[in-house]
Amino acid sequence: MLADSTGIILRRINATSGRKMLSIFTQKYGKISAGTSISEKSSKGKATLSLNRFTYGRYEIFRSRDFYNVNSGEVVKSFFRIGEDPDKYFCGVVCARAYGQGASGGDSSAKAFERACGFSWNARG
Repeated sequence: MLADSTGIILRRINATSGRKMLSIFTQKYGKISAGTSISEKSSKGKATLSLNRFTYGRYEIFRSRDFYNVNSGEVVKSFFRIGEDPDKYFCGVVCARAYGQGASGGDSSAKAFERACGFSWNARG
């Protein structure tokens, strides 16, 4: 089943054969772990930018039972500047872990998602 959802990338791990494992806090599904084969070397740079940490984007997610795969992504807002300031980066990592541990897989807590987006908007400054 294909679904579109907005979300924030909490974590990205490079796996074998060009695959990546993502932890995404989505508005529709809560916190999920998803795989993707979107290449960093592809000519469609917009999709690869949407896989960076602390990126708020729209994602096309394929769901099969309890497994998720990200087919494409589009950046809504990038919070890359959080990484430039060590204090903001540390705060972002702590909040990402807190949201990641507090929201179980499949938990569609819209209030928690809104708080996470609010933190990201305020931390960008």
